[in-house]
Amino acid sequence: MKDAVISYFSSWDFFRLFRLSLGVIILTEAIGRSDIMLGILAFIFSAMAVFNMGCCGSSGCYTPNQRNRETNEDIQYTEIK
Repeated sequence: MKDAVISYFSSWDFFRLFRLSLGVIILTEAIGRSDIMLGILAFIFSAMAVFNMGCCGSSGCYTPNQRNRETNEDIQYTEIK
């Protein structure tokens, strides 16, 4: 169990940790102020960190690499007089 937790957190980058800490900070403010809207915002930021999602989803901003598959052929010109 401990190894699974360590391997899960080893792939986290700075922004994922930043989202989680921002979610925790907003959650403490939401509890202190008894504000439901801040609680929802805290849930969104925490869920984004836990599930590794951004605003577009897990791969919503993905653009595939387009390779040039055309072959270079010699172009034949016809002279018009």
